[in-house]
Parts: sequence; structure tokens; C-alpha cells
Amino acid sequence: MQHFSLDFETTSLIDLRKTGAPRYANDPSTRVLCWAVADLDKPDEISSVVPQYSRPSPDYGFSAAKLPAPEWVELAAQGQAVIHAYNASFEWFILNYVCPRLFRWPSIPATAMRCTLAQARYWGYSGKLDETSRAL
Repeated sequence: MQHFSLDFETTSLIDLRKTGAPRYANDPSTRVLCWAVADLDKPDEISSVVPQYSRPSPDYGFSAAKLPAPEWVELAAQGQAVIHAYNASFEWFILNYVCPRLFRWPSIPATAMRCTLAQARYWGYSGKLDETSRAL
């Protein structure tokens, strides 16, 4: 089983803090600005991708240039990889709502996700990424 660390950066016309991750991920204006992923067997090798988009349509929908699913997405969709993320539920919503809509990627089962925020809270660290990283 392979393990990957993932972080998405996104943008939208709606406010994530006001709507929550499910509504945010389902909004047609939400898109991925970039992501960074690392194979945890090679943590010093971080790859990042900035997808290319066409201009938005009048309803703020975007279309992305053809972007095949990366190997880590295919592996996770097939149950052969685990994706670790701080607040993994957000990454899961982006993977399952935004990426299939924009890039035609396969869905990722929730069982393929591991939340490092939940692990940090379990061990008594702050829920804030910057505070937890400084403490570690």
C-alpha cells in the first residue's frame, strides 16, 4: 500500500467558512488553483501542479485543459493507496466533487483518506496547522 500526502489550494465565488466544504465543493465556481503531493516513501520529492483553465462561462463554470488522473489518484480509487491530508474531509470533497467535474478524475473512497488534523488533535496538539507544525 502506497501512502501520499496531499494539499489542495482552491478558489470560489462562495465563502468556504460560511457554506462548509460540501456546498463549496459543489459550487460550479469552485476550482483548484494548485496542489502538492508527496509519496511518503520519498517525502523530499514533492510535486506540484497548476491546472490550466479556459475562461469561465456566464454561470462561472470553468473547463480545464485535459488533465489525466495522476497515478496517486488512480491508486487511491482502486484501493491501493492512502492519501494523508490535514483536514482530509476538505481534500476528499475536492477530490470527489471538483476534480471529477473539472478533470474527469475517478472518485476516491473515504476509506482511502487519513486525516492528520484528527491525529494531531488525538495527541493533544492544536487544530491549527501552523501551531501544530511549530510544536512538532
